[in-house]
Amino acid sequence: MQFFIENKLTSARGALFENLKRIFLLRVVIIVFLILSLIGLRYLNIPLPLHSILLALFLMALLNGWTYSKLNRGTPLSDKTILSQLVLDVSVLTFMFYFIGGYGNPFIWMYLIPITIGAVSLKKSYLWFLTSVSFVSYTALIFFNRPISHLHMHEFEFKYDIHSLGMWLGFIVSAAVITIFVSRIGQNLRDQDRLIANAREKVLESERMLALGAVSTSTAHELGTPLATMAVITKDFEHLLAKDKNALKKLSILTSQIKRCKEILATLSSASQDIRQKKMAKITINQFISEVVDRWRDTRLSTQLSFKKTYLNKNLKINYDRALSQAIQNLLDNAADASEDKVDFSIETNKQYLSLIIRDYGNGNATYLNQSMYQPQTSSKGLGLGVYLSKTIFDLYEGSFEFNAHSNRGIIATVKIPIKRLIDLKNNECYPRNFIS
Repeated sequence: MQFFIENKLTSARGALFENLKRIFLLRVVIIVFLILSLIGLRYLNIPLPLHSILLALFLMALLNGWTYSKLNRGTPLSDKTILSQLVLDVSVLTFMFYFIGGYGNPFIWMYLIPITIGAVSLKKSYLWFLTSVSFVSYTALIFFNRPISHLHMHEFEFKYDIHSLGMWLGFIVSAAVITIFVSRIGQNLRDQDRLIANAREKVLESERMLALGAVSTSTAHELGTPLATMAVITKDFEHLLAKDKNALKKLSILTSQIKRCKEILATLSSASQDIRQKKMAKITINQFISEVVDRWRDTRLSTQLSFKKTYLNKNLKINYDRALSQAIQNLLDNAADASEDKVDFSIETNKQYLSLIIRDYGNGNATYLNQSMYQPQTSSKGLGLGVYLSKTIFDLYEGSFEFNAHSNRGIIATVKIPIKRLIDLKNNECYPRNFIS
């Protein structure tokens, strides 16, 4: 049986799902252990109420079948689900111990297993309820039980009787159960706390990005008027300097840059509307990368770009995201600022990832750049937001991003983005529909 395809704890349900799965597996171990113990006692010719014990094992297996169905169907889980499972375990154990010695049975330690599991997975009120049920059940077995005197027989040449050996075996099994299963349940809870902390950090990052987005939108609106004024003035200068070819050449560069600024503002406005309306066009991965490269080359005419691409399927359709395009251009800009003469850019795809590798030939510090991902930095060539914004956008795609020093010279920026996230941003389910496949 294969229990999990993907094991990501991103919510409270994740920890509950994992804990219920551990209880299921633990119950399987206990059933097997009891069956082996029953076979051993029968081998020693110790008379036992076989039908009653088999009925208890059947009830335990039936309970595990119910647990299996809950896990497989993916039904909603809560603390009450875990509590009900553990209370039923105590009830089945009480039924079984009634027929095989009651409180004097050497395996009475099994009452501690549900309590130990509850201690690491239930809130205090539920834990005390479970403890109270276990206490009442144990106490009832003192007064109501069917004793088995044969357990104190000496067999073979052992110094201790079978009851003592059963207690020794019970300690070994309980220690193994706590070490293997309960420690994993505790680890699940620690993982959940860590992921909750990460989620809080992402919320803070989202608030910071929202603030930056509001500022950029306002700035784009305010830049429209001065750009229009500059466009009118450059037109006037074209007439005044009609005979000066050198001045017209420089003026044409200024005109093209003003036009480029207007295009950027129009694209920003269009992208904002698409985000609000949740519209995302489909485009082939080859078209997307080519558009990114062409747009960047238009703004960096003096920088030689060595571009290589290796596609597993260049016609693969992905969602066009202007933010992702800008994130890639930010890294290219960063590389061009470090080495204005030449930048290397290579694209590779396989069944799982889109890999972007950008190399500059400057004297950058990889350690400093890796640190600059996590907060805006001051910069003499811009606002110092490029790397930070790129990292934030790549995180939205669950991508990895790092800088490394090249063996000869320069810095290599490496980005890996899962193909499935490029195809469908909404496909972010952490659990498969079926528990077992």
